[in-house]
Amino acid sequence: MAESKTKPPKHTAWDDPSAYPPVLPWESGNVFLDWISGCGGLPRGRVVETYGPESSGKSTLALQVASHVAAQLGIPSWYWDAEDAFDPTYGTSLGLTSEGLRLFDRHEVETLEDFFEKTIAMLQPDNFKKNPCALIIVDSVAAARCRAELAGQSADQRTMGMEKARLWSDNLRLLVKYLADTGATLVLVNQLRDNIQLDQGFVPPGLKALQPKTRTPGGRGLKFYASLRIEYEPTSEVKEDRWNPVTLETEKVTVGKNVWMRVTKNKVAPPPWRKIRVQIRDGLGFDLAQNLLDFAQVHSLLKRDRGVWTFPPEFFGTAEPYEIRGADGFTGDAIAAHLIRSRPDVSDKLTAQVVEILHGSTNYVADRPPVPDPDDSMPANPAPPLTPETP
Repeated sequence: MAESKTKPPKHTAWDDPSAYPPVLPWESGNVFLDWISGCGGLPRGRVVETYGPESSGKSTLALQVASHVAAQLGIPSWYWDAEDAFDPTYGTSLGLTSEGLRLFDRHEVETLEDFFEKTIAMLQPDNFKKNPCALIIVDSVAAARCRAELAGQSADQRTMGMEKARLWSDNLRLLVKYLADTGATLVLVNQLRDNIQLDQGFVPPGLKALQPKTRTPGGRGLKFYASLRIEYEPTSEVKEDRWNPVTLETEKVTVGKNVWMRVTKNKVAPPPWRKIRVQIRDGLGFDLAQNLLDFAQVHSLLKRDRGVWTFPPEFFGTAEPYEIRGADGFTGDAIAAHLIRSRPDVSDKLTAQVVEILHGSTNYVADRPPVPDPDDSMPANPAPPLTPETP
């Protein structure tokens, strides 16, 4: 029997680049937050998980991205306040409005089942064309309730945790399809829990030391479905001198935190393990001006000597370097940060230099040795091995 000469059909995904277009981002307006993801912001049509200790900036990141997208593109975002702790005043300080951030009705969306039903209905093609959205923020995964828990049908916390993990895994399997079709991004704000395991029996000391100290609620399904996972690690507090009207004295007051942001999973960019240090200030969120100053000082773009900042002449178009000193009870750092916020021309010049350094940096690329080219490492006709000379 003669063999058939028909060729198998080609895979359309490779023939048609539009079948899998490049990942587009939702920009955050902060060059450091956009750089750490590797794609220029939070990826569209994907699941993003942020986790870390309390008050480390997890919710602030999602809200600031929603604020920037609403201001630049006019596309609103949805926010499910599962913790019932959203502060409209803080949202206003981040630039959010009722049109830019829409809250799920607390009486309509009380449980995980309600959230998934509402979200899937909202992402249907006909509904999404009428009311598009950029981000769908869940704050937080640990505070989400299921119907059985709300009705008090089960008092076993372990069983309830398994039920919620099963809900996340089953519904995300369907939800990722609608996210990819519409381009909306699901941002999951998660918490940390101590990894306490009882009745393990005998565990070798070496294996016990390798076990993680913390874990994230919601089950393992979230880790698999997330295309980008960002871990937050606060390092130190930012303090300033403030006048206390009660004691009539100047005191050191905590006004922010320095936080390390580390990518622990990345499926949208080649370099997966980027890490950067940013500053979060109370009532302001991620302080881009202070982050630019810190980065510029480390990379010698600007000089700082005893609180005096020296800007090169090209920043202000002057013949001599421009110096900023403390005055009227304000430090030189505070005046320099205020100058960057109030002068977009100076901020744009500094941001352009910072972006050039970030994109040219190879310090945070995955530690993989380059693969040698076999044509360069071995000649086509290798010479015979040398033999020792006979006496």
